[in-house]
Amino acid sequence: MKKADPYKYSLIGKMPATWYKDSWKDAFPAGNGEIGISVYGGVKEETVLINHCELWHWGKRSALPDVSGSLKQTRELIDQGKYLEANAISSAALHNQGYVAELYKPCPVGDFKIRMHQEGIFKNYRRELNMETGEIVVSWIGDKINYERRAFVSRADEVIIYQIKASKPILGADLWLQMHETGYDDYTKKLEQIKDSLECEVKDQVLYYAATNEDGKDYGIVGNILSCDGEVVVMQDKLVITKAREITIALKVFACTKRERAYCEAVEHLKQLDKVYNVLLSKHAKLHKALFHSASLTLCENKPMQRSNEELLLEAYSEGSSLLLIEKLWHYGRYLFISGTRKDTQPFNLYGLWGGRYELLWSHHMANINIQMMYWQALVGGYSETMKALITYYINLMEDFRENAKKIFGLPGIYMSAGSTPGYGLANQVVPVITNWISGAGWIAAHFYEYYRYTLDKEALHKYILPFMLEALAFYEAFMVLDEKGDYTIYPSVSPENTPGNLNKKSFKHMSHANPTAKNATMDFAIIKEFLNHFIDLCENLPDYQERVIRCKEMLKHFPDYQVNEEGAIKEWMTKELEDFYYHRHLSHCYPIFPGREMVNERDTLLGKAFEKAVDLRILGGQSGWSLAFMACINARLGRGNEALLCLNHLTRSCLTNSLFTLHNDWRKMGMTLDMSREFEDIAPVQLDANLGIVAAIQEMLLYADQKILKVLPALPNEWEQGTFKDFHFCDGVIAVEWNQKKPWLNGVVKANRRTKILIYFPSFLEGKEIKMSLNKSQTISLSNGIEFELEKGEAVTFCIE
Repeated sequence: MKKADPYKYSLIGKMPATWYKDSWKDAFPAGNGEIGISVYGGVKEETVLINHCELWHWGKRSALPDVSGSLKQTRELIDQGKYLEANAISSAALHNQGYVAELYKPCPVGDFKIRMHQEGIFKNYRRELNMETGEIVVSWIGDKINYERRAFVSRADEVIIYQIKASKPILGADLWLQMHETGYDDYTKKLEQIKDSLECEVKDQVLYYAATNEDGKDYGIVGNILSCDGEVVVMQDKLVITKAREITIALKVFACTKRERAYCEAVEHLKQLDKVYNVLLSKHAKLHKALFHSASLTLCENKPMQRSNEELLLEAYSEGSSLLLIEKLWHYGRYLFISGTRKDTQPFNLYGLWGGRYELLWSHHMANINIQMMYWQALVGGYSETMKALITYYINLMEDFRENAKKIFGLPGIYMSAGSTPGYGLANQVVPVITNWISGAGWIAAHFYEYYRYTLDKEALHKYILPFMLEALAFYEAFMVLDEKGDYTIYPSVSPENTPGNLNKKSFKHMSHANPTAKNATMDFAIIKEFLNHFIDLCENLPDYQERVIRCKEMLKHFPDYQVNEEGAIKEWMTKELEDFYYHRHLSHCYPIFPGREMVNERDTLLGKAFEKAVDLRILGGQSGWSLAFMACINARLGRGNEALLCLNHLTRSCLTNSLFTLHNDWRKMGMTLDMSREFEDIAPVQLDANLGIVAAIQEMLLYADQKILKVLPALPNEWEQGTFKDFHFCDGVIAVEWNQKKPWLNGVVKANRRTKILIYFPSFLEGKEIKMSLNKSQTISLSNGIEFELEKGEAVTFCIE
């Protein structure tokens, strides 16, 4: 058996983090789902930025006034065609009553700093992130001495472990903890806020750092040397190491507590740790690898993996994404996900656990696509357990959502605000584009539904999912209005975050949201229709829900048909009076294709082609990093593999840092995305939704899976001539496939986790080939008919096609 390439799961950097004033943007990240570190990679002075998922600040929660009368006024104006006047009625009513809302923002805990004593020229610099173990290594040679620094965030011991080594016993370094420095005004603002509580000191060779957040609770870090073969002295607030060959230190991070208690608990915890770095790493790596290898992908067998990020990005910039870059991005997105969340912490954030400012742009949980995109990949990738964090998060905000429904619209049930942060679900971002968007609960409920279908978690179904859906149903039932023809009208209605073409101001700006308040957004109908069907499916056989099931079935009779515009594209607003606008990043009207499944079997019909046309009409210069990932997913669902890959090529050319973090947009004004340089201080904010969207797109290109159907390689690009994926999950089991388009042949196995009946379709390059299966006789493949089989729990079927 051929030995695996040791760099298959590695990201390699030939330079340290270099982003001006924001080195965290291309630092290498690690985390255990609760604690995150960003390693900058400096030779002389190193920074390890530390974050904790529970540490948030600078929010403002106010009592929500009752402005429910604004709904009637808004509708009256829309009925008169006065969209401009109707646009801001509800948000203006909130402002007029003095309502001020500010979502909380992630707050960095602090920095662990290392200043090396060695001076002079270095060579052979390298930094490496081993995604399989979560370990970051920075190495170089200076004055013929080999230096190496290693770090990881332990899943087993809930600490940061950091080691410095030299090939000779001349290692010298200063170690200390400090408040994270940003180089922006937010640092000064935060320092002013915490200066009286800020503590950085050393006692008995233990580093202590703490500050008090605005809620009166403390956060901080305790650092203790586990082993050192040199000399250690204390100098003010620093540990000074000399004459060492090796030093290992452990850091315990805390948040939302009192420092006195946290200090004592941390010191005791650190004393109990093993002193050997490799022992600590092995304990952690065992847990990390199990998550990382829940699924696997190989696209470039027999090709060298030891290429730096810089090389891969330069190649992508000039020629397009290499197979190696695509494969590494799939592994990297999954690595970020398992490092940035877990079932018992917060949902994955747009910055993960690696944000490096106190006032990050768009750092809340945003549910008009962003948080959903980050979870699209989870179930197929074997991460159903992580969905518990998403479910718990939104369930905990339901009281706020009830208040929103009552006080903004005067309606029962829940209205889920698009943006939220831990403990804060009241209406916020008080602007029409957010206040008047009503589909958030329905969209999040789709993730809850899919979680149940994969896990059959009945406790979650009855305790969380159905109670959430019942209240969302109550709101939608009350919100939708029957017109004179007996069809539902939805208004006000927003298609995130777009404005109809005939309502757009001449002075268009990407983030201006000129007049988003409209009527009958296609997305609203698609999401609510899907929501009703999901509710029926879950409750059809539950006696206590039969009356509501009947009501849902009746509601579905009153949904109007999707509309097609003059250019043959699906209309974004299902009314003749509103025109489409293509210079925009959101593709919300394509929801019935992806992430919904309503039109998945209609892609070759006239209506299916209209969705395809809607994607093609979007203008490249209006896109963002995440929208290119979204477009790749839609194209994959449409069976257009080459077009999906083209979207990924655009993304890798325009929106990746040297650490492969995805950005909202290109900062270089190359015309491949929108430009924000005149609208925000951070002209290219990190948004890791695209990292996870890339994972989802690749998976969608390789496998379509629903409760009854598997489509193998449904959108395979021509360039992906051969490859293998293993342990891709569907509702009732897992599937593994290896293929070669040129030869052509395909082998695979489907294993059932429970009793199932599956219809499986194979790709077009196998048309007419003979398939041999372990369950039945050989037969010839028909692309239109597929092959159906039944499996018992634990049973597997293999297939060989050549």
